[in-house]
Amino acid sequence: MRCFEKIVKQEIIRFLEHYNILKPSQHGFRAGRSCLSQLIEHYDSILENLEENKGVEVVYLDFAKCFDKIDHGVLLHKIKKIGIGGTLGTWIMNFLTQRTQKVKVGQTLSEEVKVTSGVGQGTCTGPIWMLIMNHDIDESIVHSLIKNFADDAKISKGISNREDFAKFQSDLINVYGWANSNNVQFNVKKFVLLTYGQKEPDLKVLDPEGNEIKPTTSTRDLGVTMESSGDFNEHISKISSEGRKLTGMVLRTFITRDPDVLLRLYKTIILPKLDYCSQLWSPSKIKQIREIEQVQRNFTKYINGCTQDDDYWDRLKKLNLYSVERRRERYTCIYVWKILQGIVPNPGINFEYNERRGWMVKIKGQKKKNAKIANLYENSFVIRGGRLFNSLPKEIRNWEYQVEESTEHFKAALDEYLRAIPDEPNATPAYSKRIGTLNNSGQKTNSLIFKTRELRTRQNLN
Repeated sequence: MRCFEKIVKQEIIRFLEHYNILKPSQHGFRAGRSCLSQLIEHYDSILENLEENKGVEVVYLDFAKCFDKIDHGVLLHKIKKIGIGGTLGTWIMNFLTQRTQKVKVGQTLSEEVKVTSGVGQGTCTGPIWMLIMNHDIDESIVHSLIKNFADDAKISKGISNREDFAKFQSDLINVYGWANSNNVQFNVKKFVLLTYGQKEPDLKVLDPEGNEIKPTTSTRDLGVTMESSGDFNEHISKISSEGRKLTGMVLRTFITRDPDVLLRLYKTIILPKLDYCSQLWSPSKIKQIREIEQVQRNFTKYINGCTQDDDYWDRLKKLNLYSVERRRERYTCIYVWKILQGIVPNPGINFEYNERRGWMVKIKGQKKKNAKIANLYENSFVIRGGRLFNSLPKEIRNWEYQVEESTEHFKAALDEYLRAIPDEPNATPAYSKRIGTLNNSGQKTNSLIFKTRELRTRQNLN
């Protein structure tokens, strides 16, 4: 049965994608779309509004146990409406509706009752029914932007005057109406409002019950802490702290200091915390770069063959590890290449091609000279990622994705190139006194943007 369900899932996904039934705003359970793709698009739209001197209102909606409370009647109507019927439609109806459940307390079972809502716990097709259920939520949005990840949704709009604010509230009311007509319930207590930039204090965003949604300074969005300041200071501090705690836990729990064991534990438990969505929040401040790098620097001290007196740069070579900063930049280069190849959605990067230089990212000019916004803009994925991609050799940038060649081939070519670039992270204040590459501000840097520039200068001199 589960194998058949997987086949049904694959065919329905193919059908939904072929006929563009799912909107671009939906990033959940779709090939090439992910938490990262949604967050990058969302953050870029915020920066664009801030550059235009607009404030931005973002409301995070919360559906109450959405997977468990989907109305079968409404869902089956939508499935039929998008063109799924016949034998498959009958099978779906039976699959969803012919279910019963019991509750067991100790050795006593309750009476059997019919399951009148929900998509079934642990089913392969459950996420697909959720996508179909929510696929038309965009139709109620007229003036604002909505971003979805399965049952997670947020609505945002740039606000420059009271009229914009009224339009935003109108779109929220439309979404509340959509929920009511689809028999979907909201958990209004979990609604979150983030306000970027300035807004008039008497303007209040209302929930479905007519109560004000109180603004907050930060919230967790698909695993990344978003702040109304536009920075990622809280997220960086949080993952650094988690990395230190996990380091202590691993070293206390496992007596062995064998490199193979510890590196496997590090890459499985700790490193994913430091890498997750780093293309979005990668820090530019030296202090924050060091704070994250210190997690790996401290962990590697305890691996056999490395001592606390060993130089961190040397330990990276011994253990065949990238610095955490180099890993972030590598992931960013890979993601920009995927955008170029059409593997993932493009959040707004402009590519240009010429015979001499090959594929390059055209860096957008800045609209506003506000220092705070300028800093956020310069370190955003669209700008930082473009500059990192442009720093790569032409043969790497021009690597073509072929069906018979997976992304792993591009990664292998990129890694071969990166091995020739010195990986010299600025891990502590002491490292800033060492000879190294300087950025435009005269600070020691390990960024590929400046490392590759320095390497080309040396090659030209030779």
